[in-house]
Amino acid sequence: MSLSSFSKFLSRVPEPPALAHLRELLEALPAARKYNFTADVRAEILVALYDAFWGSHGELFLPPGNTVVPIHRLLGECQLETRLGREDVVVPGRPCSHVFKKGESCYRCKDCTLDDSCVLCSRCFHATQHEGHNVSFFIAQQPGGCCDCGDDEAWRHPIDCPFHPMAPSAPPPRTYNRPIPDDVAPVQGYPLRVPVPSDLRESMSRTVGLVLDFILETLDYSPDEPTVPADEGALRLQPSADPALRDHYCVVLWNDDKHSYEEVTKLLADLTGVSKDEAVELTRRIDEEGRGVVASSTDATHLLGVAHALSQIDLGVTIRRGHDTFRECTLAVLIEWLLDLTRAQLGTDALILKEVLGRELLTPPRSKLRSHSEVPNRTRLDCLFLDHTKLWKGPRLMIKEVYAGILGLSREWKLSIAGHFATVYPLLVSSYLLVDREAETSIKYFALQLFTVPSASYHIVRNHRLVGRILGLIQGFFLNRIEGKRVICIDSGSALTLTFPSVDPDSPPFKLKRFMPVFSDLRYLCHTLPVQRLIAADPRGYVGMLRGHARSLLALDQIAALRAVTSHVEYENDAWISVFNVTLSLGRIVKVFGEAFGGGRATTANLLTAIGIVLHHILIVCAGSGTVSGDDSEGDNGRAVEFHDAAFGCASSLPRDGGDLESRASTSRRQYTLVKFDVSSGPVSFHHSLHWLLAELLKHVDVLDSSYAGTTGSLGSSLGSSLGSSTANTAPSDMAGGIGEVFGRLLAKSGSVGSSWGGTWTGGIYGRDRTESTTASGSAMTPESRKKMLVVMDFPLRVLAMIAQIRTGLWVRNGFVIRGQLLHYRDFMLRELCYDQDLFILQSSLVILDCDTVFVTILDRFGVREFFDPESPRDEVPPSSSSSSNSSSSSFASTTSVAGTPAPTPTPSAFLIHPTYEPAQLANMVEELLYVLITLLSENASASGMPIERAVRREIVHALAIGPCVFTDLVKRVAERLVDDVCFERVLNEVARFRPPEGAGNGGGGADVGTYELRDEVYPEVNPFFFHYTRNRREEVESVLLARLRKTLGVEDPVIVPQPIGIESGPFVGLAACFESEVLLQIMFYALYNILVLTDAEGSGGAVPSSAEAILDMTLHLVMLAIVERKEAFSRLAVGRWFVAAAGEQRLVDVVWRVGEHEKYRKVYRARVEWILGRMEEVPEVREEVMRRRGIVAASEGKKVDAAEARKRAMAKARQDAIMKQMKAQQASFAFNLEEEGMDDDSEADESMEDPAGAQERVSYGTCIVCQEDLNAQRPFGMLGLVQPSRFIRRHPDSHNAYLNEVLQTPASMDHVSPAAASMNKFPPPQAEALDAKASTAGHFDGFPAQFTRFGLHSSVCTHMMHLDCFQVYSVSIRQRHRTQTTRNHPESIPRKEYICPLCKSLGNVILPVTNAPRTTLINTPFSDWIRSAGIGILKSKPDPLLESLQFRNGTGEFVFWSAQDSGYGTAMRSTDRWEGTEAAKMVETVMVVAKSVSQQTRHLRDRPEPEIGERGAGIYLPEELLGYTICAIEIAQRGVEAAGGGMLVDNLSEAQMGMIRGLLTCMAKLAGLHFKGRADEGRDAVKQAIIKRLLPEWSRTSLTSFSYPLLLRDPFTVLVETAAVAPEMLRHVLILAYYACLARTVIGLVYVLNKTRSHSTTQLPKRAHEDIFGDVRMFFMSVVRHSPVFEHTATLVFETFGEARIEKLLYAFTLPFLRRAAILCRSVLPGSFPTPPNEGGACEYNRLLALLNVPPLSDLPNQDTLQNALSGWCAHYGHSHAASQLNCGVVLDYPAVYRLARLPLVLDNLFGVGQQERALTCSRCMTMPVDAAICLLCGTTVCMQSDCCRDEDGERERGECNMHLRDCGGAVGVYFLVKRCQLLYIYANNGTFGAPPYLDAHGEVDVSMRRGRRQYLHYARWEEVRRTWLAHGIPTVIARRLEAVMDSGGWETL
Repeated sequence: MSLSSFSKFLSRVPEPPALAHLRELLEALPAARKYNFTADVRAEILVALYDAFWGSHGELFLPPGNTVVPIHRLLGECQLETRLGREDVVVPGRPCSHVFKKGESCYRCKDCTLDDSCVLCSRCFHATQHEGHNVSFFIAQQPGGCCDCGDDEAWRHPIDCPFHPMAPSAPPPRTYNRPIPDDVAPVQGYPLRVPVPSDLRESMSRTVGLVLDFILETLDYSPDEPTVPADEGALRLQPSADPALRDHYCVVLWNDDKHSYEEVTKLLADLTGVSKDEAVELTRRIDEEGRGVVASSTDATHLLGVAHALSQIDLGVTIRRGHDTFRECTLAVLIEWLLDLTRAQLGTDALILKEVLGRELLTPPRSKLRSHSEVPNRTRLDCLFLDHTKLWKGPRLMIKEVYAGILGLSREWKLSIAGHFATVYPLLVSSYLLVDREAETSIKYFALQLFTVPSASYHIVRNHRLVGRILGLIQGFFLNRIEGKRVICIDSGSALTLTFPSVDPDSPPFKLKRFMPVFSDLRYLCHTLPVQRLIAADPRGYVGMLRGHARSLLALDQIAALRAVTSHVEYENDAWISVFNVTLSLGRIVKVFGEAFGGGRATTANLLTAIGIVLHHILIVCAGSGTVSGDDSEGDNGRAVEFHDAAFGCASSLPRDGGDLESRASTSRRQYTLVKFDVSSGPVSFHHSLHWLLAELLKHVDVLDSSYAGTTGSLGSSLGSSLGSSTANTAPSDMAGGIGEVFGRLLAKSGSVGSSWGGTWTGGIYGRDRTESTTASGSAMTPESRKKMLVVMDFPLRVLAMIAQIRTGLWVRNGFVIRGQLLHYRDFMLRELCYDQDLFILQSSLVILDCDTVFVTILDRFGVREFFDPESPRDEVPPSSSSSSNSSSSSFASTTSVAGTPAPTPTPSAFLIHPTYEPAQLANMVEELLYVLITLLSENASASGMPIERAVRREIVHALAIGPCVFTDLVKRVAERLVDDVCFERVLNEVARFRPPEGAGNGGGGADVGTYELRDEVYPEVNPFFFHYTRNRREEVESVLLARLRKTLGVEDPVIVPQPIGIESGPFVGLAACFESEVLLQIMFYALYNILVLTDAEGSGGAVPSSAEAILDMTLHLVMLAIVERKEAFSRLAVGRWFVAAAGEQRLVDVVWRVGEHEKYRKVYRARVEWILGRMEEVPEVREEVMRRRGIVAASEGKKVDAAEARKRAMAKARQDAIMKQMKAQQASFAFNLEEEGMDDDSEADESMEDPAGAQERVSYGTCIVCQEDLNAQRPFGMLGLVQPSRFIRRHPDSHNAYLNEVLQTPASMDHVSPAAASMNKFPPPQAEALDAKASTAGHFDGFPAQFTRFGLHSSVCTHMMHLDCFQVYSVSIRQRHRTQTTRNHPESIPRKEYICPLCKSLGNVILPVTNAPRTTLINTPFSDWIRSAGIGILKSKPDPLLESLQFRNGTGEFVFWSAQDSGYGTAMRSTDRWEGTEAAKMVETVMVVAKSVSQQTRHLRDRPEPEIGERGAGIYLPEELLGYTICAIEIAQRGVEAAGGGMLVDNLSEAQMGMIRGLLTCMAKLAGLHFKGRADEGRDAVKQAIIKRLLPEWSRTSLTSFSYPLLLRDPFTVLVETAAVAPEMLRHVLILAYYACLARTVIGLVYVLNKTRSHSTTQLPKRAHEDIFGDVRMFFMSVVRHSPVFEHTATLVFETFGEARIEKLLYAFTLPFLRRAAILCRSVLPGSFPTPPNEGGACEYNRLLALLNVPPLSDLPNQDTLQNALSGWCAHYGHSHAASQLNCGVVLDYPAVYRLARLPLVLDNLFGVGQQERALTCSRCMTMPVDAAICLLCGTTVCMQSDCCRDEDGERERGECNMHLRDCGGAVGVYFLVKRCQLLYIYANNGTFGAPPYLDAHGEVDVSMRRGRRQYLHYARWEEVRRTWLAHGIPTVIARRLEAVMDSGGWETL
């Protein structure tokens, strides 16, 4: 403590009583409460805290009328509830600083933010304009981050937030040149300040100080990590804050992510003896808070046993004295209280409390602490930072929120906290890497909020030297310099020594993945603009630091690969993976350091200084110039670089004319001094970070240009003797002489430390003839500097040669390890950091050195120099230990000479002799070499200083050139840096066309995802030889480009012309001069010549050699590049330089022409050859020679011919032959078809002669899917179906105005798509934000109330059929599979009689009989006559006691034999010995078994009056609750669906659906006949007569029948189904009666609905729209209700209130479904009798259905006396029953509108909007916000998915809330949207599966779990597919198909 602080402390007033009481309370509580911390203790502490904090000024904090904070509550919570001082006062210049809570939504706009750490809260995001921007969305996984709105350092431009505007005239921020003092001034200019009494300020400060000191004192005794003492002695020796050292101990269990709830719960219950519920609660609390006390006692032995048992399974456990544990629990309350202070305010001042807290944090601790003495001038904040690892999850997250709240005070506070954080950062990282058990909550991640702030990063880098300290920390960590639990930070000064410390990739640091965030911190720190300026201004300081640490760290060269030659690598070490992880991280830092010198931030002198430093240390590291350390003396780094001389070149300006080869060689052949190294036998490493840094520095071509305006420093003064000190005196000649001369000066002073260069070399670098070489820029370089540059470029070149050998197959014995390294090296994430950099170093060498030297060096390193130099003696090839090529069996290597023999005149294929490569491998190496040369001479991104936007455009164009692809695949083809750039998506939209997804994601029609397709006008920018292409990709792109050129140009054989390199300025402007190199010319010549020799060699058989086409492709491309860049110069060389050939000397133009005329290559290369020769003809000097070459005399005819004319004739002949061949094929096909047609006619004639009596037996329904035999009447068969329980059909909810309004707004025709639905089929949805904002006010998801559903059975079929005996065999096989696969969760359940269709994998449980539509004709008798004759027939009939016994006793008129649980069914089946159709009865049995099983379990779900169990007729009534329910479901699924061909609903019915309905009707008929088996008609007449009696009202009012139940209380459609089963011929007449019964029933139901509805809140209708259908609505309405006075009065009020127009609309809407269902039934039963009528005049669906069914409309009722009588009787019966018992006469109507699922927001992140979470995402069972919420899409309820709070014990199984919710909602099925997982969950009967979500991101892709973070939009087609699956009852089949495809282990019931 300083003297001033101590004097202030002494001058303080005496401690107030409240503060003294607080101090005493904190000390005395542990013993007083017997070490048991409870909620009451927490409340007591909070009361004492607030009393001490505000003293006598509590009224300034509390709402009016409150004197104390309510018990168990916090101040901030009370202020928030009462809105005290919470008005949204806009304060310009104040940032938002909203601290995110866990689960809160955060947004990032890439177009607006400066970096990816800047985020917006939901409120600020929606208040600002980001339309068309690249917006990311994510959920805060932890609390603590801040909203950056209003912070001017976070944004590229003002975002104009109305809540946080910028200050109008803010002064420039102050910069500090030293650490900020801890006495930070209060925030200035805050308008909401309130006066604070001095005693209040004093009490607040002292209370906060006391709390902080108590926290630090408690943590001072806490262990760094959870450990358990070995014995009681060690336990008692633990340090403790208890002065009495009482022997009361507590076992504390710490949270982790490795153990499950169940495991910990069971262990706690077994060890501690608590109940299971207590163990569950304790486990939950440990998970939420981070730790918990599991045992407390004075029995130390027992507690030690518990602790050791817990620690044995790697659980974190501590056992400490009860006093210390109690204080730690108190500590958590105190931190919670401090956090609440940051959320509270004093009056209107929201800053004063944070300032008080911040000031106390920056004060030294007043208590004497035992730890952290190594921190100078430590403050409480420093100690809290360092003690963070001792805290557990809850306090950790809270204290981070406290820090975040203080950061938002002002920039000065931010800088001060950043300084303290930087001071202890190395210690924090040490704890994070080595100690911290909960790394995800580590305080190290607080660095992200500090290091990304430009002012803070500048401050801590400049004033706290953090960059060097982080580098030293990383270096110490990877060098395994760890002492105790601390990483030794290596000082940058020690890196100046020339030792190479040992790096062990197998050491623990490399295995630990936690180091990645440390690299990220450094990258964030150095990426800010102020720090970039610092680096650029002081290259010696910062680049020196980086090279020093990187040099020692990147002795990763010690893991260099060595080729396995004779045997495979036995043990493939995976250490390379860790090394590549380090490479990736370090490469990014290297890139940031290199980028610092761009953007006008650096002078030329500073950049050259940095380059000189890097060159110096590259030479020290790579060339072995430094001192070699210890055991590494034999390693690669310890070797001195050796050189050797090599001769190359055989070109001459004149052809050899009788002269000897020796004299010719003496004038044309040259000597080159090269680095001596063999990649195939020497060690090579992928990792050269110093080279990558050099490449990054060289990319600043604008700074290296001689005309650079920012040149302010001279190179001579900046380099000096120590390579680095800059001076202010500058000269404008830093780049004088070009880059070659500059590098000569730099290299002259580099690499001069340590031992001298190794190797022996003779003469100059070019031997006798050329002692001085000029580079492409024309500058001179000393031989010493040349050698150094050769060394620099050689190491990247080795890597390129090695990857070529790997791809060729030479390293195959090294196993997957080397292949994996290659894949990583060229992977899209690493290639820009590694591969691209190495290529650029090589490209730079072409302009720094003489390009001929570079080319020969490349040939030497690739080992193919002899391939291109026939005059090279074979013994020049260095011997290899793998000379396996001598025994090659290649077909074209048979004529080669023996290796080592001089070849004055080259023999054919002699160039294939190689000591290492087999001929095929040699060809592949040549191919790889040519590809590298093309890249070096055409790649211009780095050499031209391509702007980032142009680079992004180029990458996107080449990524999409092959064809359309999705966004995720696109970004995998583009470097990460380019994808992250702000311009990426804008450029993407410029060059590509987005095709939105059209499909539903189920493999159906349309694209399931969005794709990007390259625009036509961009294709000319595509380069097929783009250096990121693989060979296959290049060929594909070339094919695409050629196809487009053929289409656009109309040319049969187009040519893709290379584009010029386009370097117009800078140091690389002379790169194109390399095309004038004679070495390159020789490479081109022999690449073509050798392929031609191989093709024509004896013994080859004319076969095309290996890689021949690829070599020719690349060589011709090189030639075309040369012509594009240097046409005149290159053409002169191509014509004027002669090379040695087997048949005399030739020129390049000669071999090019030969390629175009060669019979094997003419077709492919002729066009390119013509283009090359044509361009050469444009050069006057060589035109004549080229034309003479093209007009060569044909050897066969002895005369000159026009080559073009001959080619045209050949093409014409080929076309003629093709046409003739096609004509012959057509003739043959025509003759064959004629023969087939004749055979068909004969067979048809034969069939017509057969006896038609047997035609029915021969009718085939296809083949059985099991035995593949014919399905006909000879063997019984059926269709596979599924009968499942359902709560699908919805009742209309009464007193719900929204649903009534929806009914009033339904369209007149349900068989057309509504315009609103059609408009939604756009992606992204239009006006999505506005629609969501409007809908979010509801606070729920508009799901349909689950209580308004009707239970029934739904039947479906899968269209496949099977023989009955095959079905029985297949069922047996299913049971066998279940017995053999006992651990599998099978998709079907044997107890439920389920099976999987063998073909389509649909779920089934029944087999239905297959029948054709009956030939029955409808009764033609007029309706009135039929009624009359039916009545007469009933009078004449005799009583039928059997029939009466088979009808319900309750008077409903239903039949007992159609009930699922009818006791007579089993008796009738057992008494049936020879019942006709026994096989069909087996099919009926499958239906009855399933129906009975479901019926027994669902009585509570059915509201229909039915007999008791045991009586006849008990259970589900099949006509209504199976077949009627199924038809209703089919009709509902067709609502809003466009009718096929503009027809009607019935035209959409499939044959399978109609066949299923007929099959169920057949089952019903068989059930009825079972009880009338003695009658010839199987009782049809008796049942038909009973149905007529039920319909005729006179039989309901007499004593002749027992129909006491009013007909209007039954569903009329059920009667229609009964009729279809036994008497389909009277369907039309019964339909008329049923329709009018439906009308009357609807009137009754409307009275019940409208009586509970307010008229003013329903939709108003101006006038009637269907008067032609309904006529006098009022008269009909009142006539229905007039028989009950009470009911009539209610109905009169309803009619008067709602009016005739709305009543008519409701009558229309509620009766239209009946007509649609009746049409489905009639079309299925008698399709010929109910044809679709013509749609004339655009009539509404109601009229068209009436016409289809031949039903008179209600408007015609006055003319229908018979119907009037029937209606009168039905209504009178109902009226009398209603008057007698009103409670039992209610009519509930089915919901008539289109069925919808629950409403999900159109934009997914709006689900997490402000207030939306609390309102909608709250579980109704536990009333909490679920960690993993699931939204039921049927009713809109939010439930907890797989949580421990909402579970139900179901026997031995635990059922999660998703399954529990099915009981109240969907019955057996459920469909949920999992919010955070962004997935669908389907559930059916304890099984389930996950489905693709209905959301897609802006690029049309699925983002499960929101990993990519892009905003997601509801895709209408996908959403409709989910709805259609539900409507079709397809959820069980979806689940079954998914489970059938995998080996599922079950557990779905726990969700």
